[in-house]
Amino acid sequence: MKAKDTSIEKIQVIGKSVSYTNNETTESMQKQQSNMTSVLALIDNLPGILINEGDTFGSDDWSTTISIRGFQISKKLLQ
Repeated sequence: MKAKDTSIEKIQVIGKSVSYTNNETTESMQKQQSNMTSVLALIDNLPGILINEGDTFGSDDWSTTISIRGFQISKKLLQ
């Protein structure tokens, strides 16, 4: 049996970047915090975000970590 010669001339794939979640802080969220609250403490209340501050006052930037669900970084890329 002889196979038919079927060839594809062109394949085109079209896609777009899609974000499945958008979070924002609202004014009511800001009013729940004290005037001394850091910005990190405010966004820590958003779903999918975890912030571990290095000290009580949030002033130790080197030991503060921000984790966002869906984003990963290997330890080789850290400073």
